[in-house]
Amino acid sequence: MTATPVLLVDDNALNLKLVDVLLRSAGYEVAIAASAQEALAVLARFTPKLILMDIQMPGMDGLTLTRKLRADGRFDEVVIVALTAHAMKDDEDRAFAAGCDGYIVKPIDTRTLAAKVADYLRRGVRGSIVNGAAHQPALDGPEPHGGAEAESEPVAGAAGRILIVEDNEVDSKLLEEALAAPNRRIDTCTDGREALAALDKRGADLVVSDIVMPNMDGLELLREIRRRSPALPVILVTRYGSIPAAVDAMRAGAFDYVVKPIDVFELKTQVTRALELDHLKSENTNLRRGITARFGPEAIAPESTHSRILMDLVRRVAPSRSTVLIQGESGTGKELVARLLHFWSDRVNQPFVAINCKAFAESVLESELFGHEKGAFTGAMAARQGCFERASGGTLFLDEIGDIGTEFQAKLLRVLQEGEVLRVGGSEPRRVDVRVIAATNRVLRDKVSDESFREDLYFRLNVIPIYIMPLRERRDDILPLAHHFLNRFAIQAGRRMTLGASAEKALLEHHWPGNVRELENTIERAVVLTRSDIIEKDDLHLEPGHYRGAANHTAAQSMRVAESASIIPSEAAPPPAPATTPPEGSQGATLTEYLDQAAADRIARALEQANGNRALAARNLGIGRATLYRFMRRMGEPASARRPSDPHNHQP
Repeated sequence: MTATPVLLVDDNALNLKLVDVLLRSAGYEVAIAASAQEALAVLARFTPKLILMDIQMPGMDGLTLTRKLRADGRFDEVVIVALTAHAMKDDEDRAFAAGCDGYIVKPIDTRTLAAKVADYLRRGVRGSIVNGAAHQPALDGPEPHGGAEAESEPVAGAAGRILIVEDNEVDSKLLEEALAAPNRRIDTCTDGREALAALDKRGADLVVSDIVMPNMDGLELLREIRRRSPALPVILVTRYGSIPAAVDAMRAGAFDYVVKPIDVFELKTQVTRALELDHLKSENTNLRRGITARFGPEAIAPESTHSRILMDLVRRVAPSRSTVLIQGESGTGKELVARLLHFWSDRVNQPFVAINCKAFAESVLESELFGHEKGAFTGAMAARQGCFERASGGTLFLDEIGDIGTEFQAKLLRVLQEGEVLRVGGSEPRRVDVRVIAATNRVLRDKVSDESFREDLYFRLNVIPIYIMPLRERRDDILPLAHHFLNRFAIQAGRRMTLGASAEKALLEHHWPGNVRELENTIERAVVLTRSDIIEKDDLHLEPGHYRGAANHTAAQSMRVAESASIIPSEAAPPPAPATTPPEGSQGATLTEYLDQAAADRIARALEQANGNRALAARNLGIGRATLYRFMRRMGEPASARRPSDPHNHQP
């Protein structure tokens, strides 16, 4: 995850050094400036999310610089927090009048600074909407424990194993009693060497250690723990609450430190944060393992020829930056292929942002993709990044791309060509580094032909075309997929289940109009409803009328899409319908001429069977009337020709 950028402006070198170390150790990207003029120079090349601004500085003071930044529209969404040595009402009024979002009183509390910065980032600029409520700015002066925030005891029951390292028996007992909780294990040691032995034997989720100890002091212990277990959080306890001690502790990698005499409330807060962070890291590791298990090369086991060729193509295409257009019927797994392209690329550690273009009205879609500035339209209370900006450095998946309007297509084309977005209501374009993958269940070539989709956008998207065949045309994949889904859902249900012979036969004979998604839903339903551990045909509850031999309502569409997706070798393309003889006059013809002749023969037979009723013929062919007319015009018969037997062609 990208580190949040923060700018620190302070003429005090010691404060600069201390806060820089504290924020970097908390995971922030920090830039520093010792004066207002230096800050302006830094801002020319560095865009922070938050600025910590000292008020009293020689030359241009912090409030003057704040007013200057607020007058510049580029910094409207940057949170500015003032730093001051005086918690006076006049300072409060002056800070907010200048455009600050709050302030922190010096001397800086090193124990809570990172939490305050995170809180200000969560709140956002004054007047923004946070969690559905308007944000009211608040000052961060000294926070006595009798205040509102101290009235609620922090959650001290976060689970985990804590190792306390303290040579003073009284202090050790105090720490043990303060941190005790029903779901915690607490071990104690008297020096660093004993602590390392305990960690090797039993491990721990958190170490709370005194700094001054015999044999091995707390800082030496911390460095050794960092070498052995970099992710293990360590909180140091010291009697010396000086800035050098804090800097040394944070530089050595301490999670935080507390000062004796110990404030139990503060200690519990830090311990809870440390254990929760450790829990989040464990969850993140498990999620990454889950993603690897789902998208890793060893997790994909294609059976059919088409699927093997498709996976080989995905592996070859993934490392490139080229735009990919994935075509196929609904439910064939287009988003899965898009995620595989992202997972197998060097962008795997960057965002994958997916958006269904069909789910938004065109006016809303522009804001969703490109973002908007504050006040760009009614309800735009704060500036907001669009999907392109959120996906910068990673991959943007545009699903249902064939359903966007022509006016928006022109705007999308410009973004793809120029590599920059202009927010709604904005005046300055923003550079983005995004790999775009688009998908559609439409035949885009047909939409280009009827001028409902821009040809230049089509070619911009169709750099690398990938076609996913419907499940009915790659039946070798049906049973492996069914067993894969059965294994997943049976584990979730805590059962051991298998597919019976009748179920496997029914799955192979089913037509699967909903493709892989329908197969997945069918298996999940069977796992939930079946009482036995063996799933038979009747347990599948398949819809009647969708077995092999049933009318293929999208066969013509599949043929046209496969023809356009010629990047997949021809042996993987859908096989032509069996015929006793080739179409008349097709000997020596090119593949396109052969397909045109075959289509003409099929259309002629359909019209004959429908007694000239074109609406009925189009339905039988699985295509729309407009598509039928285009085929007829392409083959030389005027689409405007009327047949008396077609009720839709009645003329007054």
